[in-house]
Amino acid sequence: MKNTVIKKLLYAVIAIILFLILSYGYVPQVLSGKVVDQGDIRGFRGMSREADLWNATHSDEPATWTNSMFGGMPTIMITGNHKGDYTLPLFRALQWGARPASYLFISLLGAFLLCLAFGLDFLVAIIGAIAITFCSYNMQIIQVGHNTKMLAIAFAPWVLAACTYAYRQIIRESIGQTIANDIKAILPKVLFASVLFAFASSFELKANHIQISYYLAIIMFVYVASMFIWILFQKNKKQLLIRFSLVSSLLFIMGLLAIATNANNMLPTYEYSHQTMRGGSELASEDGKKKDGLDINYATAWSYSWEEIPNLFIANYNGGASASELSMDSNTVQAYIREGGDRRSAAQLAKSLPLYWGPQPFTAGPMYIGAISLFLFILAWGLYKGFEKYYLLIASILAILLALGSHFMIFTELVFKYLPLYNKFRTVSMSLTILQITVPLMGLIGLNSILKEKYEDNFFKKKLFKSLAISISLIALAYLSMIFFASFSSHSDASIPDFFRAALIQDRKDLLFKDSLISVILILLSAFLVFILHKAVIKEDSIKRKYIILSALALLIFANLALVGKRYLNSDHFIAERSFNKITPLREVDKSILEDKSLDYRVLDLTRDVFNDSQTSFYHKSIGGYSPVKMQRYQDLIEYYISDEISKLISDIKAKKALDMSSYQILNMLNTKYIILGDSYAMTNAKAFGNAWFVEDYLVANNPREEIALLSGADLSTQAVVAKDFSQYCLKDVKSSAQDSIVLDSYTPNRLEYHFNLESDRTAVFSEIYYPNAWKVYLDGDKELDLFRLNWILRGVNLPKGEHSLSFVFKSHSYDLGIGLSRCASILMYVLLLFAIVIFLKKESKS
Repeated sequence: MKNTVIKKLLYAVIAIILFLILSYGYVPQVLSGKVVDQGDIRGFRGMSREADLWNATHSDEPATWTNSMFGGMPTIMITGNHKGDYTLPLFRALQWGARPASYLFISLLGAFLLCLAFGLDFLVAIIGAIAITFCSYNMQIIQVGHNTKMLAIAFAPWVLAACTYAYRQIIRESIGQTIANDIKAILPKVLFASVLFAFASSFELKANHIQISYYLAIIMFVYVASMFIWILFQKNKKQLLIRFSLVSSLLFIMGLLAIATNANNMLPTYEYSHQTMRGGSELASEDGKKKDGLDINYATAWSYSWEEIPNLFIANYNGGASASELSMDSNTVQAYIREGGDRRSAAQLAKSLPLYWGPQPFTAGPMYIGAISLFLFILAWGLYKGFEKYYLLIASILAILLALGSHFMIFTELVFKYLPLYNKFRTVSMSLTILQITVPLMGLIGLNSILKEKYEDNFFKKKLFKSLAISISLIALAYLSMIFFASFSSHSDASIPDFFRAALIQDRKDLLFKDSLISVILILLSAFLVFILHKAVIKEDSIKRKYIILSALALLIFANLALVGKRYLNSDHFIAERSFNKITPLREVDKSILEDKSLDYRVLDLTRDVFNDSQTSFYHKSIGGYSPVKMQRYQDLIEYYISDEISKLISDIKAKKALDMSSYQILNMLNTKYIILGDSYAMTNAKAFGNAWFVEDYLVANNPREEIALLSGADLSTQAVVAKDFSQYCLKDVKSSAQDSIVLDSYTPNRLEYHFNLESDRTAVFSEIYYPNAWKVYLDGDKELDLFRLNWILRGVNLPKGEHSLSFVFKSHSYDLGIGLSRCASILMYVLLLFAIVIFLKKESKS
């Protein structure tokens, strides 16, 4: 046993060292202190800036609300909530090192463990880790800055590894015992695997990309269902079902524990989700009842078409990315030079050309998982007899059906309606991340069976050549269908000159031919290596010879995936960290606005895409920003009013009309004090309503559609639109006075302090976003007042006469409850881990 343990530890050390070399060798720029120039991270820095500045000096009271985007929103989906979770230090420790190398390392190690859990040989598991990690989609999301998505993808194999290891104990041990002894025999390993499953699941959820975790849950569900069905057909199914029930129960409990460790984030997120675009709009129906989830057309805007599926094994099947690089001798660049372009500008042009010509609005690149993985998948299906092949095939087919989205609406509408939570997610093509695991894993299971089974020679040759023929036929069919039936044109080509368009189309054809040929060559080479591996196995050659062949296959897979990945993540995408930190420059106009020391006002930046860019939020409180989880009522306001007011404003400025800012009522009620017109100039809006104002009259709406419509006809400076549900708060016989006043005295993200003096009771409207789940309002520090909604999105409070102070305080029960649950669950997980290790080692020492 001692020698076995030492051997396993040695293998583990070798694997870790190799994975570190691969991770940092793939992105060596990080060793010199460079970082990926990630556009989404620049945006994240803007949206999180206010919270980050506050948290740096108030760690005991972190920001839970920010006014930096969309008038105000909770920070839970921006910076998260880290209090109470004691597994967080371990989660961060696993990310030690420089990003994105650390992400690649986590994925490599997790995929390696997953392959080992399936019983694969050490070197085959290393090949599996490479095939799973270096899929091109991972490089694309790293480049654009989807770090939470990449982290969730990286931890997914860890979760599957623990789950698989636990379930495989059902069939691994002998069953020729009594039921009691049988359970006792497998309990230590099952408990140990279950606790590891809890930690891995906790880390997966901490990555905070629920959609990826959702797809992971689909993979696990299909696996568990497949094993259950397989057990029903076994002779000893009674004992197997007892084991199955034990494992399932333990994993279920540990899964709940993992969720509980993340309750500090998940409970506030769940609470907020009902107010977001994912919770649906009240305007979708006449009675004001929300249509749960996203609009199906919005959710399926990024769908993978039938014609794009060959991207999985032909990298440039649809041209690659929307902005891709070509060589200087390409048709497009040469056409540009022939038309008078100089070589310097041609070199710049070559780095960003619209090569993608598929139906998606735009894309960072294809979901390429590798021609070799496809071939090995097909071969494994013919060779391997275990139930896992059905599980992996079903999961793979399901991933493709989900990704088709708008191109297979019969299925999409069905799952959108009946699959729990599925209608909360957009970009359905993301489901193809399932294939990044299932296809390589199936292929490697088949490869491993060649080592173990010693297939009869004629049988193996038949399966090999059949798989080879199918794989090459698929590539040939895909290529010829494009050549004979496709236009190679994109909807974006309409604005391109004819000579340029013709050259671009020819380059797209050339890319297709080149990558199709490469895929064929890769399949032939891998088939040759598999063939000689089989020969080495049946001839019982030395283990060294077998490992040389496997190493050659590993190198071939890595070279293929790495070179394709370099199209989307290469040295051009790295910059010095110092330069990246200066990526949001302080413009002259920003300096000018920041000289205004007023506590709270908002900015409209017309020099940027108002609702798809959050860089303005780095220095200012913006009425715009970017977030796929903005509040639905604010999105409704954008669609009904704000976009129109911005368009009218731009039109009036361009026409050099005299601006009547009093007509821009929605911008005014949001206290839009400054409008940025250029890098050095901003217009001051003297008509902005300020932080708070009093109203004298109310327009009561019977339903949401009427409520938002009434905003257009009201004088919002003196009138308020109120929903029928809040009409009981309307004050009658209001007496106004010129002496009435209200002033904002103090502003922090979680607390606003006002001072007011009134001669009679008044209703005040605050230019702050109404969020019913957390904001509380107190008179003179202790008496809680009713907070209600006015003007569709703003806060309203009835104030008593006299001189008083008023405090808005962000107090969320879900935050406090979540922190408590996280604290208890994480402590319990560590206790269970210690217990599981003790009984596991005790059993191992006895055996």
